[in-house]
Amino acid sequence: MRTDGLLTLMQWLSPGFPLGTFGYSHGLEQAVADGGITSADDLRDWLRAVLTDGTGRNDAILLAEGYRSDDPTQVDTLARALAASRERLLETTAQGEAFCSTVNAVWGTDLPPLSLPVAVGAAVRGQDIPLEPALQAYLHAFAAGLVSAAQRAMPLGQTQAQRVLA
Repeated sequence: MRTDGLLTLMQWLSPGFPLGTFGYSHGLEQAVADGGITSADDLRDWLRAVLTDGTGRNDAILLAEGYRSDDPTQVDTLARALAASRERLLETTAQGEAFCSTVNAVWGTDLPPLSLPVAVGAAVRGQDIPLEPALQAYLHAFAAGLVSAAQRAMPLGQTQAQRVLA
């Protein structure tokens, strides 16, 4: 992969990119409040399930299909239909629209408003960035955001958080 493609991925998926990801925890804060997640081991198990059987998995599939599609709006229609709740739909569409708006303004693209994973897939394709590192970077950013939310919601130090993320 070209260095500029890697740097673009890092910028798009960094906590500083204006998506508002800090406001979403995929139920983590409630799981902590309910006592379902009380330790780093609990968090690791929960995070693994979200990544392999939940939103992380679904987002990876939608990102890949958005990347492969000549018309990402068709994939976006599916992504919106698959949102499990009104809150999840709002999350993916608000973040996706913010992503598209910023990418369009900075990179001169013309992405329509899309759900977040589809938007990332379409943008990655438009910048000729390979799919595999894009998926890896997306899922890492997703997991890192949840670990960061866990640090705010429960007693979890920086070293423990990095162990969970590793």
